[in-house]
Amino acid sequence: LPVLQVLVELGMNLFEVRINYLYSKKFSKEDIFKIVKNSRFWLNTDVKTIDARLGWLQKTFELTGDEVRQVIVKEPRVIMFGVGPFEVWHTKAI
Repeated sequence: LPVLQVLVELGMNLFEVRINYLYSKKFSKEDIFKIVKNSRFWLNTDVKTIDARLGWLQKTFELTGDEVRQVIVKEPRVIMFGVGPFEVWHTKAI
């Protein structure tokens, strides 16, 4: 139900814009569901900011598109709160 509340607050048009953006970046339907489910506030972030942060993440850590998607699905808060959660995940993965 909290996700529904976010949708009502954002309006369906803004929701669709963000979802379509994720599809354009080749996130799967399942990945998008996980992102929204685990970090519903992601939908409050405008597409320009999301795009800039994904680009920064990819460039800074020299990630492929697949690796960026994997990080974001695993820890969607990276876009909202910085790379702290990513560093923990990256350390565990090594």
